[in-house]
Amino acid sequence: MAWVEKNNGYLRLVERVEVDGKTKRISVPINRDTPAARKKAMAALQEKIGQIDRPQCEMRLNEAVELYLKRPGIRPATAIHAGSALRILAELIGDVKLRSLSAQMINRKVMEDGRPVMVRKLRYLKSMLRWCVKYGYIEQDFTKQIDDALPKEKKDPKSLYLEHDELKQLFDNLTGIYYYSSKFLVLTGMRVGEMSALTMEDIGEDRITINKNYCYCAGVTTKPKTVESDRAIFIQPELAELIKEYKEWRLLYTMAQGVRTNLLFFSRDGSPFKENTLYQVLHRIDPKLHPHLFRHTHVAMLAEAGYSLDAISRRLGHAGSNITRAVYYHVTEKQQKKDDEFLKGIRILG
Repeated sequence: MAWVEKNNGYLRLVERVEVDGKTKRISVPINRDTPAARKKAMAALQEKIGQIDRPQCEMRLNEAVELYLKRPGIRPATAIHAGSALRILAELIGDVKLRSLSAQMINRKVMEDGRPVMVRKLRYLKSMLRWCVKYGYIEQDFTKQIDDALPKEKKDPKSLYLEHDELKQLFDNLTGIYYYSSKFLVLTGMRVGEMSALTMEDIGEDRITINKNYCYCAGVTTKPKTVESDRAIFIQPELAELIKEYKEWRLLYTMAQGVRTNLLFFSRDGSPFKENTLYQVLHRIDPKLHPHLFRHTHVAMLAEAGYSLDAISRRLGHAGSNITRAVYYHVTEKQQKKDDEFLKGIRILG
């Protein structure tokens, strides 16, 4: 744990580390003792620590995990999701010394476990190991070899989104805020956390401003997930009709329940809308349903309407996504087959 010391009028950020079995003080100058200055100095301190000729073999996996999760600038949501995955993997692999880790060992442990979810968690481990390489805790980067030998989980693109008839059936089974929030997600393609962070002021005449994200597991509102996530999306007529209808329902509901909040969507106590609550509602209707399906469904609907992949990616707020591409190309290929079938039934020249 680092701390600030004052010596001869100068401030330094200090941390103790183990080097050759002995404790050594490592420090860097810090201009002032503020959160911003500490964050900048901590990054320099970690880089300096990583450059020490220390016995890399002495650091164990569990220690590396906790050090990685406490690194400067890590987002609260990332710390929670990554922390959960990394601790599960560390328990599976064992608290081994970092120098004994290898792609073969990790793949073997995951393969013996047999659960596809463990393969998906490996992306967090690979990110952590690359960080360990950067700061000198591991000599070589072997992350490219991790999971290469494991059987890949193949998903049918059709299972990633809902068709029009499936949506209609679902909406018939939803009421109140779950009905409106689900439709809103389908028509905007927003992440649930982005929707939960929206305030009434974020809804403009023809644009929705998306510049924050609510992480329900951490209970905090943060900056958008990525640079591309900070965006403004167009309110198409169908979405405008839904927003108008919802605002009328919202006014009556807040007056009847005595809820005071500036959030667009909210929980019963006026706090941000919880993704987990919507997940539970959907799961009771059909165990295969989950809120993120609505984002994929938005992609499918726009692809079917002829919207380009680049335009869809900009609207969704990311530079690219394998799942987005999979859904897009599946829908466009299906549409091409329909067009081909149509041509089979007509004669152009008579």
